[in-house]
Amino acid sequence: MKKSRLFTAGALALALVLGVVLAGCGDESTAAKVTVIFNKNGADGNAPAEKTVDKGSRITIPGEGNLYLSGSSFKGWNTRRDGSGDLYYEGDRMAVNDDITLYAQWGQGGNPNPNNPDPNNPNPNNPDPNNPNPNNPDPNNPDPNNPDPGGNNGVPSAPTGVTATAQSSSSIKVTWNNVSGATSYDVYYEIGFSSTRNFADNVSGTSYTHTGLEADTTYWYYIKAKNSAGESGYSSFAYTDTEKASSGGGGGTGTIIIQNLSNEYHLHRVIITNTATNVDWYDYTAIIPAGYQETIRNVPAGSYKVALVYDAGPFRSETSTFTLSANQTRTVRGNIGTSTVQ
Repeated sequence: MKKSRLFTAGALALALVLGVVLAGCGDESTAAKVTVIFNKNGADGNAPAEKTVDKGSRITIPGEGNLYLSGSSFKGWNTRRDGSGDLYYEGDRMAVNDDITLYAQWGQGGNPNPNNPDPNNPNPNNPDPNNPNPNNPDPNNPDPNNPDPGGNNGVPSAPTGVTATAQSSSSIKVTWNNVSGATSYDVYYEIGFSSTRNFADNVSGTSYTHTGLEADTTYWYYIKAKNSAGESGYSSFAYTDTEKASSGGGGGTGTIIIQNLSNEYHLHRVIITNTATNVDWYDYTAIIPAGYQETIRNVPAGSYKVALVYDAGPFRSETSTFTLSANQTRTVRGNIGTSTVQ
């Protein structure tokens, strides 16, 4: 009987030890987390919130939420910004094994603002898009409390009917409707993904030809009407691409690859500046995780400076300069404290 009780006590102790070991192993298997980031890829509005889940689990792909891109419709989410990766549609189930960024994809057509039932009216709270002040029944009178604005003493309203048409690989013609009371118009433009708004010229007519542009590049235009009383707000935008450069020489485009060689820090922002014009051709806030790279295609040939901004608390920036030729690929290899070009 003594030997039997001793054996039973030993077996019980061994079982308790094994239970503790197995419980510890179970905690480690569920500790790993991964994050899915949704990037709006140039659109307006707010991207869906990022998701942090267990590694190896599946998520349900969301829709675009309140994102919108003028003149385009939402197509889904892609693992590559340029759409060359894996495409997922709303409602799809995706297995997540590593941190990943999904980029919104856009196609032609659709209402640029799904929260506005009338895409021709930039302000859905104003039933008359030609009147910038819905509380004033007379859009030609800036002061609704004054029934007689006194001829041209009122500030003109913003121009309507803005169009942009490519004339060549280096010029675009912009037109707009005449504004009553306006004596001249200021023309502004943006380039590619840049949000920097540049002044082009002041003209007295209702058209302007913008010259000296980069080939195969998107330009966005905004117009202001002016007179002695002041200037209007910006018009709604119009945009178009310059024509591709001829293969006979000059112009052309290349590719820039951004590599994040850091083992610890994400790339927070990438700024590509054309040093000849001192204009930011590409300025985009995006998460390029440690060890990942991003490919930017159709970059006009020219001289560039690339600034890589790291989320290194505080932010740190590394820069490189180089020349990009037509059909050439340049790779910018960035790390904390260094940036090289190949």
